[in-house]
Amino acid sequence: MKSLSDHRDSVLAACSELKVIFTDLDGTLLGRGGSLFRLGDGTPTGAPAAALAEAHMRGVEVIPVSGRQIEHVEPVAWVIGARSYIAEVGAIISLHTKESPRPRTIKLFGECLPSENPPYETMICSGAVDLLLERNRGKLEFHTPWNEGRIASHLFRGNVHVAEENEALRKAGIDWCHLVDNGVIPRQYESLEVSRVHAYHLLPYGTSKARAIREVIRRLGLRRQEAVSLGDSRADIETAAEVGAMFLLRHAVDLDPSIVKFAKQFDNVFVTEKPHGLGWAEAVELCLREKG
Repeated sequence: MKSLSDHRDSVLAACSELKVIFTDLDGTLLGRGGSLFRLGDGTPTGAPAAALAEAHMRGVEVIPVSGRQIEHVEPVAWVIGARSYIAEVGAIISLHTKESPRPRTIKLFGECLPSENPPYETMICSGAVDLLLERNRGKLEFHTPWNEGRIASHLFRGNVHVAEENEALRKAGIDWCHLVDNGVIPRQYESLEVSRVHAYHLLPYGTSKARAIREVIRRLGLRRQEAVSLGDSRADIETAAEVGAMFLLRHAVDLDPSIVKFAKQFDNVFVTEKPHGLGWAEAVELCLREKG
């Protein structure tokens, strides 16, 4: 993993043909309370909004890639001027193309499901949800109220060993879905007996932010070198395989130093000097400057 400030030449090479920015929302572009104008600690800022406006003026499309359900991503997309967006950690895409006057909804799940029901229901019926909660009493719970109204995933909060939980699912014969770490939640919950809280998604195998980005790039007729991504979790880091450069925001490293080892498997991940929205603006402004 490389420092953004120490590898400007690499960023130049990655951003010279930039056409689209894929961005995580909560904790990345958006700060406390899901606000575009606040940092993670609630401090007011206009930096992300200014960088976002500059991207629009340069003709660079911004596409949100979120763990939120689609009805919660859509209003944010309207506000930030995004025509396309990705929801539920890559399970659902709303894609706008020049050929289609209306956005098209694309569902990237179902290939390995054991039933024709939506994944959310199938995971409950299979016992996958109960298995995880029973194995991790005091360590894992639903991330209420944001787990409600989903189609393709279950959303939890807590602190568990992802590889061990996925192995438990496999041994139970539930090998078509897996748990994914979508980053640190910077707050504590009295109901949890853990010191650091993460957000986790239970998803069908084959569903990921990386796959969704690959599908959007293909359908828009772009090349990997014409896209970058920004985020603060392991699920975001995986998108590095599909874009020219991935920018990991500084606070992700500060909150979870173990993420560094995970990021080192990709040679195009750059960590920002600043956290949260300031880091987002830092990366986007540099990309646009090099593009210009």
